[in-house]
Amino acid sequence: MPSDMQKTFYPRPLTSVKFDTAISGRIYVNGELIEGAIGIVDGKIAAIKKRISGARDYGDSIILPGRVDPHVHFRDPGYTQKEDFLTGTLSAAFGGVTCILDMPNTEPFLYRYPALEEKEYIASRKAVVDYGLITGMKNRILDEKALKRSPALKIFMAPTTGGIVNELDDLALQYLLNLMKDYGKPVIFHAEDMKFISNEKTGNLIEHLRNRPNMAEESAVRRLISSGKPLHMAHITSTEAVELLKNRTYGQTSEVTPHHLFLTVDSDFENEAYGRVNPPLRKKRDRDALWDALRDGRIDMISSDHAPHTMEEKEEFETAPSGIPGVETALPLILVAVKKGLLEFKRAVEVLIENPAKRFCPRKGSIEVGKDADLLVIDMKKVRRIDAEYLHSKAGWTPFEGMDAIFPESVYLRGKRIIKNGNFEGEKGLGENLWTKHPAGHNGHSEPEREG
Repeated sequence: MPSDMQKTFYPRPLTSVKFDTAISGRIYVNGELIEGAIGIVDGKIAAIKKRISGARDYGDSIILPGRVDPHVHFRDPGYTQKEDFLTGTLSAAFGGVTCILDMPNTEPFLYRYPALEEKEYIASRKAVVDYGLITGMKNRILDEKALKRSPALKIFMAPTTGGIVNELDDLALQYLLNLMKDYGKPVIFHAEDMKFISNEKTGNLIEHLRNRPNMAEESAVRRLISSGKPLHMAHITSTEAVELLKNRTYGQTSEVTPHHLFLTVDSDFENEAYGRVNPPLRKKRDRDALWDALRDGRIDMISSDHAPHTMEEKEEFETAPSGIPGVETALPLILVAVKKGLLEFKRAVEVLIENPAKRFCPRKGSIEVGKDADLLVIDMKKVRRIDAEYLHSKAGWTPFEGMDAIFPESVYLRGKRIIKNGNFEGEKGLGENLWTKHPAGHNGHSEPEREG
């Protein structure tokens, strides 16, 4: 970026450009904060300049790209008492997320084209941010027509909500990964090995951890890395797994969740069932290893794994389903971690915003000409406590109650402001399924840059 910021990066002469919207402030461009303005035309960033006449000025606030959350469960259709596409995407918007990837374990399980069509119709009428609908596999059946309209394939190596398990021997795993490489679609794995998982009755988090020990994740991650094929490993949680990540090959990426970064099996919960999740919360040494791996590049990105259940479902630990809501609080929690010195600001932007977009949705994730004008306005001085009463998920609870957070002041989706000072200004149906609207521009699969 030129130091004088005079150059426009819009391909037409300045005299021919009339911006639909323009905003100014401290813009995050190419790894740096610069004083400048962004001009927007037809929902895309058209120019980055030192000044634009009439721009809405955000002063000293930081303007970041919108966040892509590559792992959410919005429960629609089939479990809409827990969440639906309206409340889920509304929560996303308030948390600075402008594109989500929804997982297939809804009802019906999304692996056939008719189920995809149904889910597309539902989302198109409710979503307030952009989205993609990830497909799954059942009985080793892949539906090519559904895959073509999907951002990725999700493989459940161990059971979670919905009960689907994809058991693959090494030969079947290699065949699947070769096939998906031909499709040009990433494969996302819930990496726990069924051989090491127990179904004993549990009354607390320690017993739940005993049922799903570190070894289950370590074994699955070792298998995936040994395949040598491009793939993505969801919600890494253990010391042993992050050590194995040193051996990844090109195209193998991983994510971590805020609940595994901020909580442990020993955390003080109002209701211990609020911490029940798969993979489980682990020990402090595992949490510390996750932070180290996030800082040094072994873990590439943060996803929320937003998986809400109702308060009534979480009343009794033994019968409580596993899952934690978090799409609205992920970025706000990490921004406070930056203030506390746990993570550098540049690295936080990489793992929250840039790397998820590079991997899955390259039209998003950076402030540059031609990209979608998804923008967040952040005031790093405005720290407030998380209060479930003011969150927007149907769950009605959060395991992060009372923790410090920095929420976006304003959120723009393709140039339209949808959040302003804690108020929603968008509309139902504004969100687009990017893999049907613009399929050629939303196949990611690139390798995020790594530290060292």
